Amino acid sequence: MSSSPRLVCLAILAVGSVSFCNADDDFADLYRRLPESANTIVAIDVKTIRVQSGKSIGADAAGYEIIGGAPVSPAVDQILYATHMDPDAIHTRRTSGVIRLNRKFTLADIAERTDGEILDLDGKNIVHSRRRGYLFDMGDKTLGMAHQITRQELVRWMQFTQSNQKASISKYLAEVLARKDAPIVGAIDLANMFDPTKVENGCCSSRHWAKAVLKKSMPMFG
Repeated sequence: MSSSPRLVCLAILAVGSVSFCNADDDFADLYRRLPESANTIVAIDVKTIRVQSGKSIGADAAGYEIIGGAPVSPAVDQILYATHMDPDAIHTRRTSGVIRLNRKFTLADIAERTDGEILDLDGKNIVHSRRRGYLFDMGDKTLGMAHQITRQELVRWMQFTQSNQKASISKYLAEVLARKDAPIVGAIDLANMFDPTKVENGCCSSRHWAKAVLKKSMPMFG
């Protein structure tokens, strides 16, 4: 079973052809905050979605947007999710993310809205929510979030976001983000992720896969 150098999964959902609200400038500062280990990203430009819907933006924004089936607060302008997907532990999705807001906030506000509690972690106050995971203030009206990662990983990422000055994600993911032309863009970098032998064995051991192959092959034998 051969494998290509890079298998790409790119999903782009667009609602019209309205130009972005300086999206490159808005997102540029967020990219450098993503952990190097991320191989899956989703970028959501909530501000542009609001413009395309004819709604107000910035501090004047009001009313929730339903994006991907989930309500998004009017205080949110951009969302950037970064996940480390492990094919051997597919149900564990070590996810971090960055949310750019259009108004000031306090951790007390975040704790109240997420049913969370404020904790001290390595000398810095953060919010821990059973529903939302960890959240912390990055400054510049920006909120960091993390789910299914350890406290040690969280501390290291928090330190990374304070000092890193350029994007550390893979070249492919960086290129996808650079050329995005829709309010919602998602990409998975699958380079060197899968063991071709394991994939082939997994497919061959699947009864559903075997039935599908047999059904397609039968007409060849009359």
